[in-house]
Amino acid sequence: MYEDVANNKYRMFSSEEAYMAWKENPTENSHLELFNFVRPSDYKLELTATEAGGFNNKFVRYGDTNNTGGRIAYSWRIYNDEGESTDSISVTYTITNTASGASTTFSRWYNKSDADPNFSIYEYLQPGENAISIEARGVTTGARNTRTFTIVLLQLNITSTFRFYEKVTANSYIQVPYVFERNNTTGTAKIHFQVDEGGEGKSYVKDVVQDGPVKVTEIQQIAGNLSEGTHSL
Repeated sequence: MYEDVANNKYRMFSSEEAYMAWKENPTENSHLELFNFVRPSDYKLELTATEAGGFNNKFVRYGDTNNTGGRIAYSWRIYNDEGESTDSISVTYTITNTASGASTTFSRWYNKSDADPNFSIYEYLQPGENAISIEARGVTTGARNTRTFTIVLLQLNITSTFRFYEKVTANSYIQVPYVFERNNTTGTAKIHFQVDEGGEGKSYVKDVVQDGPVKVTEIQQIAGNLSEGTHSL
């Protein structure tokens, strides 16, 4: 049995000769290792989120690169019953887009004297749902912890061809055709129509629950609520 401290594993071999051959060239002699298992540790590794929202699911608007929801920020400590450890940690970050399956993985090393991790992963996010995994390990103590959460990158687009007919009366229907698209198609969105009332400080709002990519709605009786003149929608 070989205690591999660097990789926090116990490696099992059939004989000392097999172990020595494997140690000389682990790649070519990998078949000589019977099996391995994680090296136990009496230390605990604690990860505590330091940004709003913690390790819970977050929503970030496409293009909003400064949104705190697109950051990984946490403090950490390694300890046992005897107190704090000065051990360093090796952390592997994995960002996987649920729809495409595309994944990005990178690792970082933190010493006890380093500032707490706090950095943006926006550049690794793809529109839709992104599964985030943080896997941390004490380099010498073998303490481990994993945190997972989801960041949804919302990409929204709306286009419209809109015109009034020549005469709009109090009983008119104003038809507003538009196309609403988003990369993340789970759930519903609420569309607000607001008509400015010529500087009078009033507005008309209609909520439309949007399930599909295309919607045409008729806003009834708006004209009767407006004063004469030009308005914006």
